[in-house]
Amino acid sequence: MRKVLLVSRHFPPDFAVGGKRAWRFARHLPDFGWQPSVLTAPISSDKRLDTSLPALPETTTVHRTYYPAWYPEEPPRASDGTVAGPTRYDAEKPNVWQRTKAATRLPVGKDLWLAPRMARHIADVALKSEAEALWVTSSPYTATIFGVAAAKLAGLPLILDLRDPWTLNFMARQTSWQRRFEQRQERRVLAAADRVVLTCESASRAYRAAYP
Repeated sequence: MRKVLLVSRHFPPDFAVGGKRAWRFARHLPDFGWQPSVLTAPISSDKRLDTSLPALPETTTVHRTYYPAWYPEEPPRASDGTVAGPTRYDAEKPNVWQRTKAATRLPVGKDLWLAPRMARHIADVALKSEAEALWVTSSPYTATIFGVAAAKLAGLPLILDLRDPWTLNFMARQTSWQRRFEQRQERRVLAAADRVVLTCESASRAYRAAYP
């Protein structure tokens, strides 16, 4: 069995929908000759848990050290499935508060400043796991930047998995400077990846057109 480190901010029994895809990769990769280890974040005591999923193979190791212990936990949100209710999307003209909030948002993600620490930590876990490849899923999109740096440090091939489109996401509310910054970062991380995985062929076509 070849070994791979899967890096996913969310992972069951964390109920967040973003972790379900990573969990299914971890479940089925052994059938194709790959033994995964998983690096994910701790689960806070107030988070909703999903106990309905079958157990992973006993050989799958899950490291819940994605963030340092002092990093604040994100609150539950409707968009990740941890709060009952629909996800709101205001497609109409935003109000003053929404425009101000968007204009002052840190591009890519508020944890971007953790990049040096995260890159070293991911690389360390990959090497200790004897991984032959690094597989990083996003969002959060900062994970792709962490993954590029970690793969270089560890000397491993990098697979980037976009569960959600990044700059092509129609729900993103950004100023022009934020969009330009994130497009440069997206182009850089996609160019650095050895493989890019998307969820469907239409998303693949859109990204091939955007970054030929």
